[in-house]
Amino acid sequence: MTTQTKILVVDDDALNRAILREFLEGKFDFDDCNDGQQCINYLNSCIKNDEELPFLILLDVNMPVMDGLEACRQIKANPDLSKIDVIFISALSSAEDRINGYEAGCFDYFAKPFHEDELLRKIEIVQKNQSEHHKKEKSLSEARSTAMTAMTNASEIGVILRTIQELYSLNTNEDIVKNILSACNVYGLKVVITIALDTPHQASIATRGNAKPIEIELIKLLRQKEAIYHFDKRTLFSYGDTSLLVLNMPIEDEDLYGRFKDHLAIIVEGAESRVKAIIAEHKREQQRVQLTKLVHVVEELMTALEEGQQKQQIEHEVLMSNFMTKIEDSFATLGLTHEQEETLEQLVEETEKGSNALFDKGAELQEKLTSIKMMLRLAIT
Repeated sequence: MTTQTKILVVDDDALNRAILREFLEGKFDFDDCNDGQQCINYLNSCIKNDEELPFLILLDVNMPVMDGLEACRQIKANPDLSKIDVIFISALSSAEDRINGYEAGCFDYFAKPFHEDELLRKIEIVQKNQSEHHKKEKSLSEARSTAMTAMTNASEIGVILRTIQELYSLNTNEDIVKNILSACNVYGLKVVITIALDTPHQASIATRGNAKPIEIELIKLLRQKEAIYHFDKRTLFSYGDTSLLVLNMPIEDEDLYGRFKDHLAIIVEGAESRVKAIIAEHKREQQRVQLTKLVHVVEELMTALEEGQQKQQIEHEVLMSNFMTKIEDSFATLGLTHEQEETLEQLVEETEKGSNALFDKGAELQEKLTSIKMMLRLAIT
């Protein structure tokens, strides 16, 4: 801040004004007024015409039209003037006079006649105090600005978190583009969003409703260039099948532009992750459906095999029983010796045992098929 140098002297005595002018000229810019009302009019004129205000007013107390105390009160009551410091220079020097000056809002109070060196020292103190006050205000303003930026960033990040959280509950590309559009609306951005262009699952949306054909063509053309591609006020974010074309990026605000670029990149990458997850979920569901059909086919085959095996076992047992009966009945007519009959019976029994062994192996195979069926059922649940 450039140190202010203008001082306004207000005194109805021309000699007093001349003395102060002689003392102050060469050290400070100088203006003077005859009374309190003229002082107020002068200050209002500075505000109206956007002219430099004095940093200090040397004000007499006892004046016609408007005295110094009233003028000081009006100055301190006006937000545009209240930072101007006032030093009373008056012939009135009692304790009561000084208290009245303090209550009116003065910085200091000098009794006439005053010492020039002391007044100069007070003026330097005023300048120093105002400079320090300005530094503190600037620091406070910067702190407020930093706090506001932090709150703004927190709000912007909150949009990202909410958007990403909602993404993972969505199951269609149409819902995903609407989710991204909602976040961009909060940021005040005009956008075009596309997912899976030139596929049966294509989805697109724009801030105004439908995307223009030229915008779709631009996205197709530019999305192969870079993940983030900027041209004019437009920026295209492309990750895999998901693209976001922003039509009004705030390029005039470098900080905001940088934040938005980071925020939108995170959102688009998150959306693309969800798109891939949905595709994977669809593939897994298709595989599950196919596996379910396969299990049903296997179950039907196994049921048919089991029923056929049981039927064959029964028929085999009946056949072997009838065969043994016929063999035994034929012994009376064949004229076989006792040894021959025993040999023949032994051969028949061995054949029956071999046949039963084959059926036992079939039962073992049936058990294995049943285990396979149970494993397939577990795979689809």
